[in-house]
Amino acid sequence: MHRHLKNRGLFLIVRREGESDSFKWEIHRHRRPFGIRLFEGGFHSADAARAAGTKALTELLEKIQKERD
Repeated sequence: MHRHLKNRGLFLIVRREGESDSFKWEIHRHRRPFGIRLFEGGFHSADAARAAGTKALTELLEKIQKERD
């Protein structure tokens, strides 16, 4: 993730989907609900889910930064 982007209280969680062998990522916000659910599943490994989630979080933070500039 780019260091110049503030995380705005957002963080990434990677977890197994139910009892299957697939993983998903979710973006959450500290202290108060985010208002929407951002997630994607079906990844074959936790590393793959983490990489995709990190990319999604970075893109979200970049969009937020552009709106504030």
